[in-house]
Amino acid sequence: MSRTIPYAFITLLAIPLLASCSVKEDRDRCPAYLTVRSDGHTGEPMDGRALTYRLASEDEPLLERAEGAFAEFASPRGRIFKVPRRRRVDVTVLGSLRRMFFQGALLKIPTGDECDSLVCGSASIWIPGDLGEVRMPLHRSYCNLRMDLVGQADDPCPYYFLVLSGTDGLIVPGLEPHAGAFRVRRDTLVRNGFSVRLPRQADDALSVEVRLLEDRSLVTDLPVGAILAGMGYDWRKPDLDDIRLDIDFSRTTLTVSVADWSEAVTIRITI
Repeated sequence: MSRTIPYAFITLLAIPLLASCSVKEDRDRCPAYLTVRSDGHTGEPMDGRALTYRLASEDEPLLERAEGAFAEFASPRGRIFKVPRRRRVDVTVLGSLRRMFFQGALLKIPTGDECDSLVCGSASIWIPGDLGEVRMPLHRSYCNLRMDLVGQADDPCPYYFLVLSGTDGLIVPGLEPHAGAFRVRRDTLVRNGFSVRLPRQADDALSVEVRLLEDRSLVTDLPVGAILAGMGYDWRKPDLDDIRLDIDFSRTTLTVSVADWSEAVTIRITI
C-alpha cells in the first residue's frame, strides 16, 4: 500500500541501500528513486492514486499497474518508484482507464467496445545518480464522435449504425495508435442521435455504416475519416477535438463539424 511522505525524506529512504554499496563496488547496481509528477490536460495536478502506471527498462517490465508491484511511495510532488540507475526508464501514466486492457505492449480496446475516456502521457528518462524526476502532462487521447439524425420521422428508428476504424488501441510506451479492427454498433438513439468514443487514429479509415434493422442491408457508408483528412483534422494533436456528424435523410446530406471550429463540410450522400 502506498504511503505519503515528504519528498526530502526520499534521500533517507535510500541510505540503507546506498550504505550496502561501497565506493569499491559497482554503484550501477544500486537503485535510484524516480518521482513521477502528473498533470491533467487542463493543467491541474492529478491524484496519483487515480492513475495507472507502467514502467519498463530496456523492454523489461518494472511495473504493470500502480497496486503492489514493488516499492512505491506518494509525496506532495508525485509518485515515487524504485528503478535501475544508468538505464533508460520508459514511463507511461494512464488516467480514466476502465475497460481497456494490456495485451503485451498493446493497450487494447475490448472487441465491440468504445475507447475509454483516456488521458495519458509517456516519457523516457535516464537517471545517472540516486534521484530523478519527470513531469508528465496527461493529454486527451480520445474524442467523442456524435451523430445526429435530421429529418428522421420514423419511431422507432429503422436503422442501426456501425462505427468502424482501423485502430484498436495504443502501443505502450510511446502511445502510438495500433492498427486493428474497431467496431461499435449503436441501435438505440438518445435525443435522435448517438455518441461513440474513438481512440487516436492510425489512418483515415474511420467510417460509419447505416444499415436497416429489418434485413441488415447497407443503406449508406459514410467516409468520415477521409472527410476529416480533407478538413485538416489532426489525429496527432495532443488533446483531440470532438467530432459531430449531422445526417439529413430528407436532403440526403452529411455535415461534418469539429468542436470549436468555425467551418463545417457538407456532402451529398446516397440513401
